[in-house]
Amino acid sequence: MCSSLQVLALDHNGKIIGESIDLIEYVDSNFEGPSLFPHDPDKKKFGEELLSYADMFNRDVYTSFKGDPVKQVGATFNYLENALNKFDNGPFFLGQF
Repeated sequence: MCSSLQVLALDHNGKIIGESIDLIEYVDSNFEGPSLFPHDPDKKKFGEELLSYADMFNRDVYTSFKGDPVKQVGATFNYLENALNKFDNGPFFLGQF
């Protein structure tokens, strides 16, 4: 069985960016339009923490397929669900988009 991993990346003016947080910051700094991250420092920090958590989340979910997913990733999903409810002041993630 062959598997491949695809990673989102941006190639802009010869600069290649592949890390999620770096990509978001680059887009915010180099392109017009609404910011991808909120300006509120607490929300921005929290969003960065959730992006960092994504790698562990993906690993936990992927490895759970070899065992009992419900038991193995229950806490992982609970953390994510609780985290997404932290700022409840808008219809989107972190209250704005």
